[in-house]
Amino acid sequence: MKTCIIYYKYVKKERKSVNLYSTTIQDFKSAAVTAKGLKELDKVQKRSEDSKWKHNKLYSLFRFDDLWLTAYGKLSKNQGLTATRVDNITIDKTTRKKLKQVQKEVLNGTFEWTQIKRVFLLKSKKKKKFLQISNFKDQIVQEVIKMILNEIYKSNFSLISMDRFRSNKSQYVPLREVQKTFKGIIWTIEGDISKLFYTVNYKILIELLRKKVTDNRFLKLIEKGLKSKIILPDKLQVNNELGVPLSCVYSPLLINIYIYEFDTWFAKYKELFDKGHQLTYSKEYNKLHTKSHICSQIQGLDYSQIDPLDFNFRRLEYIRYENNFLVGLICTKTEVKKVQMEIKNFLYHTFKLQLNEKKTFIIHWKNNVSFLGYGLKWSYIQVKAHNKKILTKKRILKLIFDQKIIIKKLNLAGFCTPGGKPTSNFRYIHQTQKLSNQKIKVLLERLNSYYKLAYDREKAVIYIGYILRMSLARMYATKFQLRTIKQVFKKAGKYLAKPCAAKKYNAIQLNSPALPYTKLKIVSTSCKTNIYDSIKG
Repeated sequence: MKTCIIYYKYVKKERKSVNLYSTTIQDFKSAAVTAKGLKELDKVQKRSEDSKWKHNKLYSLFRFDDLWLTAYGKLSKNQGLTATRVDNITIDKTTRKKLKQVQKEVLNGTFEWTQIKRVFLLKSKKKKKFLQISNFKDQIVQEVIKMILNEIYKSNFSLISMDRFRSNKSQYVPLREVQKTFKGIIWTIEGDISKLFYTVNYKILIELLRKKVTDNRFLKLIEKGLKSKIILPDKLQVNNELGVPLSCVYSPLLINIYIYEFDTWFAKYKELFDKGHQLTYSKEYNKLHTKSHICSQIQGLDYSQIDPLDFNFRRLEYIRYENNFLVGLICTKTEVKKVQMEIKNFLYHTFKLQLNEKKTFIIHWKNNVSFLGYGLKWSYIQVKAHNKKILTKKRILKLIFDQKIIIKKLNLAGFCTPGGKPTSNFRYIHQTQKLSNQKIKVLLERLNSYYKLAYDREKAVIYIGYILRMSLARMYATKFQLRTIKQVFKKAGKYLAKPCAAKKYNAIQLNSPALPYTKLKIVSTSCKTNIYDSIKG
């Protein structure tokens, strides 16, 4: 009989799991089995709520079958894991016997991590990016370790530390938090931790894990996995001394554990830095706000209600998302520079990490401040005071579309010049018109979904759509020998949906997707990936 693989389905409400993982079709009728391993994970989570508790017997959790089947079920949904591994075996070829064999090897202590395959990719014309591909056995073990560590550290991660790899923690959560807490900020520090994944120190990471975990066998298993050898494209083997492989399933969680100490340090630093209860009113405003008969003069004069040079009041706000963080300050510029130096010294002496000087800036609130592809714009609105006679100014924060960043990314992808002028992108020249239109439409919808919090989202989509559409039109003019862009739009229509080629060539299908100018519907799925992952061409 044909062998079939179906993963272990877990029902949270009943605390039971249905065993659908079988080697034959007849075994699908198996009844529900109690999920002992998942119940043990619940106990681990309850114990981890106590900050002083240290976990001793985590290695014994590997004996529960339901954890391994649940791990396989999570990995089997990822289409990227069906790619060829080092030993030319993919995860979709896994059988129950192989999964059980990996479990026995881990329990007996005979499990050995395989070598990691490194592949180089072109990020741009000058920069290269490499991916590291590990074996399917390693990834199943990593997923089980991730499930255990996630229950331990779930309650410790605070609101100020966001990560796109955590559940329900997309980039919109820190952006909304910035919109709430950064309203009265005067100075901002845009920070970027340089090469976070590639410069992780293993000794520091294991010491951080020992604060919560005292099981040596469990920690040694993680340490051996991090130090596994790397195979280069030249088939040379290199020892891995620094960094967490990007392909590892548990690497984002380990990075979040590694950098969590930075968040806790900032929380303590904020308590020491904050000073005073409320900003004092400015001298000009104090003279006039009590006289209601000259309220028209107050509206005409450009007097600020609050004194920004109040030395008895200081505030610090901090938010982080992956390796990007934003610090908002109400203080003098000399104090801002001092805070930046203390951040730099703490990262270097504690984690051996460095700030990216090209992406770390001190910016006044009146200038352009950007965070996660969004621009931060402060503006004033007039509101009535408590006596309901005098109008006062209130500063609010709006999230806007950051045009410079998107132009830079579209330029690297070949859609426009550094100045924003559309250019023909010849990456799509060997594809049909229908496929090219479809890819550009998906890209436009994703960017539209990403900028759903932007105040000027419609304006941003119109601008991006113009660049993408004109870039396609230029490419079609060259491909179908139509000489000018005007002839392309005359033949294909303003949405580029009609065929440009003659029917006898049969180059495209007649039902090409249109590229509308405005009013794109927002994609219902949450955009948890990186903002520009889809701009690849």
